[in-house]
Amino acid sequence: MRYLLITATVIAATWFAGCAGTPPASTKHDEISHRPYYIKAQELKEQGDFALALFNLKIAASLCPADAEIAHSIEALKIMTTEEAEKHFKKGLLLYQKRSLDSARKEFLITLRYDPDHPEALTYLRATSEDVYI
Repeated sequence: MRYLLITATVIAATWFAGCAGTPPASTKHDEISHRPYYIKAQELKEQGDFALALFNLKIAASLCPADAEIAHSIEALKIMTTEEAEKHFKKGLLLYQKRSLDSARKEFLITLRYDPDHPEALTYLRATSEDVYI
C-alpha cells in the first residue's frame, strides 16, 4: 500500500512539474505580425470607418513600434478623424438649429464616434436627449 502511495505521489509530482515548467523561448514564428492589422486598417480607411481603422493601426504600432510607415499613417488618420468629427458636428448643429432633434442627435453621435472627447458634441447631445434648447 505504501509503495502504491509513493508511486502515485511521484507520478503526480512529475505531471505537475511538467505542466508548470517555464514556457519555451519565443521564436520568430511565434511572434504576432503587425501586417494583418495594418492591412485591415487600410481596408477600413477605404470604407470610411476611420475610427476603427485608427484602432487597428494603433494595434499594429504596438506590435511594431519602429515602423515609420505606421506612425505616419496614424498621424494622417488622426487628422482625418478630426476633420470628419467637425464635419458631422457642424451638420448636427445646423439640424439642431432647425429643431430636427433626432437627426441632430445622430450627427452628434457620429461626431463622438470620431472624437469621443468632443465637448460641444457632448453638450448638444445632452440637450437633444433632454429636449432642451441651448
